[in-house]
Amino acid sequence: MKQSQEGLVPKIISRALLEEKSRGFTLIELLVVIAITAMLVVAGVSSLSHSKTSRQVKTTAENLRNFLTEARSLAMNPEASSFGTEKIVVQIDQDVNNRTLVKLIEVKSDGPVPLQKNFLSPSKVKIIPSTPDGDNMKCIGNCASRPASWYFSFLAKDDPPRSIGQITDNRNPGPIKINVESGSIKFQLTVDQLTGNIGIENLP
Repeated sequence: MKQSQEGLVPKIISRALLEEKSRGFTLIELLVVIAITAMLVVAGVSSLSHSKTSRQVKTTAENLRNFLTEARSLAMNPEASSFGTEKIVVQIDQDVNNRTLVKLIEVKSDGPVPLQKNFLSPSKVKIIPSTPDGDNMKCIGNCASRPASWYFSFLAKDDPPRSIGQITDNRNPGPIKINVESGSIKFQLTVDQLTGNIGIENLP
């Protein structure tokens, strides 16, 4: 009798485990799993989106720096002044959608000539001067709102007290600062008016 009772216990336990397995998950357990999975997916997508935007802003800032460096090189080309070029104008045009077109204009003694060299910022990446009131850049239109345009020029010939490669047409001698940003991600270009050197930094 005792042996039969001892054999009965493992059978009862095995039957209980089988019933537990066949029962499956409860609705609450399934909802908890779905909620956790959704949170992990949202966190992953958000992180990937932030990384993509950060790369876009950084790449735009670096490309803009290369574009401005090329503009200064064009102005400093020895042949430029011999062909009547007085300066290379960098114009920053921002539209109502916050997309920005940066273009170069060659100014000669007989008038301006647009160059086929343009730089367009990606969607949602803005390029704006750090001083929207146009403090250290000439401004066309309403500088406190959009759309507006700003510009500055690299000299292609000496214009005392400025010399070739330096910047003119500005309201103060301080460096020109241009922000490249999207949301909380921001890089800033600093253009030295005297040397033409262009620095870039990631702003917090």
